[in-house]
Amino acid sequence: MTKLLNIWLLIKAYWRHYYWYYVPYWNIETPTGKEDVVPKNYKQTNISFHKGFNWGEYHPDNLDQYWEQKPDVSDVTRHGIEELYFLKAVYEPKTFLIKDKPVPIPYKIDVIESNQTFKYGFFTCEIDFGEGPGQWPAFWLYNGELDSYSEIDIVEAYSRKGDYFKNKAYQPNIHYMRKGEPWVNMGAVNVPLRKNSFIRFSMHWTEDFIKFYYNGYLVKVVTDRRYLDSMQDMFLVLNLGIEKKYLPDNTSHMAIDNLRVYQEIKNT
Repeated sequence: MTKLLNIWLLIKAYWRHYYWYYVPYWNIETPTGKEDVVPKNYKQTNISFHKGFNWGEYHPDNLDQYWEQKPDVSDVTRHGIEELYFLKAVYEPKTFLIKDKPVPIPYKIDVIESNQTFKYGFFTCEIDFGEGPGQWPAFWLYNGELDSYSEIDIVEAYSRKGDYFKNKAYQPNIHYMRKGEPWVNMGAVNVPLRKNSFIRFSMHWTEDFIKFYYNGYLVKVVTDRRYLDSMQDMFLVLNLGIEKKYLPDNTSHMAIDNLRVYQEIKNT
């Protein structure tokens, strides 16, 4: 009996390995297979960006990276293809005066943030995350406040150390915090990413739900009012972060294509 059980567990382990690393789509919850089709009553919205965060040149809780504050995104590398952005993270130490002490921050990262805020809509883009340890790229929304905070991660990805397939993970998530109250984290599920290819990530956000899609497949549905009611008007952000403790290469990259935002056309 024990031998049969061990064989069964071995088969399950191999199947899990095959499913997670080789099947082109992953479904975290119910295998619906629904495609991320833009609703007919939605219209594409123009987006303009500036480079850097409203937070300033660095985040006080993460001194591995800083970003330049510039009025436009003219220095974000383009490949001569319309709407394809190429964001970089570069080892370029810079010293900042923090609490009257000089503090060197090692990595300069590219961040583009929308000039306008959004509440509800259909958000989509295709991303190639590149390779290498210590990368922390993301496609997300946040409200810009630190003491009354809201965040939706359409995709947050990690490649920490060692083998590419074992350590690169996709995580949709929701966070929020209110002054004087504890941080609330919905909780993400790690799903490995395909290698060397653009992957389409989408989110449909309404008053009644938030749906996350991976390459057209529905992978997460949020209907809990705690999260829906805590989301505010938010800026759209794309960035390539760095986790220094995992010894990233001197230069990392992420490529972004077909970035779109659609908003519902209200009947008057």
